[in-house]
Amino acid sequence: ASCAGGQLRMKNCPCCREEIFVALEKVVRQVEQQAKRGRPWAQTQMGIYHLEGSSSGHGDAVHYKVDVREALKWFKLAAEQRHPDAIRNIAQLHAGVYGKVKEVEQCQIKARALMKEAGNLRAQRNYAMMCRLGQGGPEDKSEAAHYYTLAYSQKDEVSPLEISDDFLPEEVLHAGLFLGMYHFNGDGGLTKNLRTAKYYLEEHVKESEKQSSNVLPDAYMCLAACLMELHERTFGRNVPDYSVPGYSSVPRAISLYRKSVKMGLDYPNVSSQHSKEVLESLVTQLKGFCGNCGVDSKDIPKGKLKACSSCHSAWYCGKQCQIEHWKAGHKSDCVRQQV
Repeated sequence: ASCAGGQLRMKNCPCCREEIFVALEKVVRQVEQQAKRGRPWAQTQMGIYHLEGSSSGHGDAVHYKVDVREALKWFKLAAEQRHPDAIRNIAQLHAGVYGKVKEVEQCQIKARALMKEAGNLRAQRNYAMMCRLGQGGPEDKSEAAHYYTLAYSQKDEVSPLEISDDFLPEEVLHAGLFLGMYHFNGDGGLTKNLRTAKYYLEEHVKESEKQSSNVLPDAYMCLAACLMELHERTFGRNVPDYSVPGYSSVPRAISLYRKSVKMGLDYPNVSSQHSKEVLESLVTQLKGFCGNCGVDSKDIPKGKLKACSSCHSAWYCGKQCQIEHWKAGHKSDCVRQQV
């Protein structure tokens, strides 16, 4: 954690020759020392520490008092050296705290231009985000897709304050999510490609869950929709085609839709609501026939099928059908869920 960043296997930083620390508290203290020496990246990080009230990204190693004015002071010092993240944070502070619209626009325009020049991982992610949202200039999804691709191409590198090689930088996770969405929807000048979308979205969900990061309902919903569309293109769109033992993506898709709905309880949005509607429709259809023999629920006594107790994504007319379907391949399709 030095001005070189990402060189944690080395004893000393090749740029400033400072000792590279791994202990969290020492990392944070080194950031503070580098900030006082005028390093813009460290000054920006100090601003974030004071803005969030802790050493962001380093757990509870060091606590700082939440102080917006102190944060702004550090951001301005870094901004004087044209650090794009600092300029963007100043814009966000003015937007949320001071409400100076003109200054916000000027900061965003300047930050967007500098981020395009910077070329590092965080700048690429932030520039792509500003292009996607139309901040500091017109909305440009093609430009956003290009810079998200550049950011994702650095997935094997460690960001400046990253501690563990086991975790992907947050910037890469962010880029992967939107590349997956762009490939799924055919946005940003990209041709719709379900398998490429599936790759990016699966990586995003897997790594985010591994790192205990919040996965947005959008990510679960988009991956579920991608799996369903791939399944329908391969086996058909009729409801009986959803039950292809050993090859069905439906149980996993339903699991993802349920996760999206669950996340929406804390972060309600359009995606979680859409997931809820799709989930209800899918479950209603699947409950209507036996997943093994295909008998209609109306043709069995009491008209009620029994759900798989593990995935709750397949229904059966009796125990024998459930056993046969399990042996035929549902065993590999089943995704354990709590309903």
